[in-house]
Amino acid sequence: MNFAKHEKIFQTAGHLAELLRACPEYTHYIQARERLLQDPVNRKLFMELRQKQFDLEETLDESDEFNQKQRFINDLLMSVALNPVVNDYLNAEYSFGRIIEHISEIFEPIMPYDDLDEDGMEEFYNLLETADKKAPGETSYLN
Repeated sequence: MNFAKHEKIFQTAGHLAELLRACPEYTHYIQARERLLQDPVNRKLFMELRQKQFDLEETLDESDEFNQKQRFINDLLMSVALNPVVNDYLNAEYSFGRIIEHISEIFEPIMPYDDLDEDGMEEFYNLLETADKKAPGETSYLN
């Protein structure tokens, strides 16, 4: 790939990263993260909450789905209400995450892979395989 050809794109991406690092939501997120990391009790509580969240996502197919969701939400609400360090971090993470999410939404329409369903992906891989057989000396990321 000729990176010089796309220099303006990379410069713009670098500028976007600078703007993100300078925004108040990012600064608040980094400060809240540092406070959380420096507080062993609240860091442990936060990690337990995240683990519960991951466990919940893994068990969504089980019959007691609602009860697990309700327990997780109750635990989360209690910890947020009682632990200002965790509360501050979660709010800061959410605020900065929303900015990143909106930026991702800007790029979503130009990403063509979302249009391929399972059958489309099989056809796509078959085309790549055929192309590799027709040009065996060529290299790509896939071969």
